[in-house]
Amino acid sequence: MDTTLNPLSELDLFQCLEHAHIQFKFWHHETTSYAEHNATGGFYDSLADMSDALIETYIGCYGRTNEDFGMKFRAYTEGCTTKYLEFFIEKMKQHQEEIKESAINNMIDEIVALAKKTKYLLTLK
Repeated sequence: MDTTLNPLSELDLFQCLEHAHIQFKFWHHETTSYAEHNATGGFYDSLADMSDALIETYIGCYGRTNEDFGMKFRAYTEGCTTKYLEFFIEKMKQHQEEIKESAINNMIDEIVALAKKTKYLLTLK
């Protein structure tokens, strides 16, 4: 996979989760496809709750962090949502390899499952 176009390549776990949530909220309003509108809306709604739980669990295990959330977002183009989800899944798996806490890894598994489900939903017309 060409990582030069990956908007998540330099982001840590918290930034990656927050970036995906906000990026999909933008795309939810930019798409003209009803199926894509529903799929992106479902993704960012579910991801908000799941990422909040994961971040709170992480802080409970490892303590607070000082995050710089200076991020850039992209305009909607056809196919961008599926490509982004591929990068997102890859990045979540990379973070999972770095974290030893099983509760957090289980939460990442659920977020990856949500992303894979959303990839399927994006194939519907």
